[in-house]
Amino acid sequence: MATPELIAKSKNSPQARFLSVSEALSSEGTMVKSDADVEMPIWIEALTPIRNFSKEAKDNEFCQVKTENDSFVASATPINNVWHAPYVGPMWSRVGTIHLKKGENHLRITDLKTDARIDQIFLGLYPPFVKEPRQRIPASHYQNMQGGVQRIEGLGYTDGVLVLPFDTPSYQQENIKAAPYTEYELDLQAGDATIEIRTLPTLHVYDSRDIRYAVQLGDSAPAIFSIHEGDFTAEWRWNVLRGYASRSIPVTVTGRQRLRIYLLDPGVVLQEVLIHSPQ
Repeated sequence: MATPELIAKSKNSPQARFLSVSEALSSEGTMVKSDADVEMPIWIEALTPIRNFSKEAKDNEFCQVKTENDSFVASATPINNVWHAPYVGPMWSRVGTIHLKKGENHLRITDLKTDARIDQIFLGLYPPFVKEPRQRIPASHYQNMQGGVQRIEGLGYTDGVLVLPFDTPSYQQENIKAAPYTEYELDLQAGDATIEIRTLPTLHVYDSRDIRYAVQLGDSAPAIFSIHEGDFTAEWRWNVLRGYASRSIPVTVTGRQRLRIYLLDPGVVLQEVLIHSPQ
């Protein structure tokens, strides 16, 4: 409930902001400017290793957070079973409060556990709401296709698009133009930042093969992505929890563009294409 005290606190708080994960993990850290000496809650969206089902913070530490004025350990607590264990309640976890001095501050994330992953860092009184993509395109709404591409109604959370039969050969960079593909017409705008491809979190069909697809925007060189993950890796658990695997490419052009997705290995199930604006 928005009490008068809460409203006043919000008005007097510095601007909430996302921080760069890659910069925070670097040796220099990410720079945070502040107009005054303030304290700010820090929230981390992280996938943490499953070690046990202890509720004790010391048993579930996954990184250290450091500034010029603060240093503390971030922890997450498993919840009941393996599927929900990576998260503390909601996806965003408040791991502490940092003191920002007036001027420039540098925040660093250190000692990140090898099987943990940080997706986002946020400073603010409350974590951000999930921002909807500007556009969603079901994978089955392609304009053109090549090869043995099939649409399977109800396969996944939308109709799935894949290549059958499963003994379809794999394709490499040198013969990628011969691979099966689906093609989409996108209308990109100046504010668009990334194009995200979502697939089912399937495993490879054959031990000797990967599970890959390639994304080509316009005449650019295709970018090849693998979605294969071993059991109980951080990404595999996150994919199972949310129901999809995800890869993205940056948007560098505007206007009507052709997006082509090559299915390089059997077992890839396309679900949807999303166009995102910056956070």
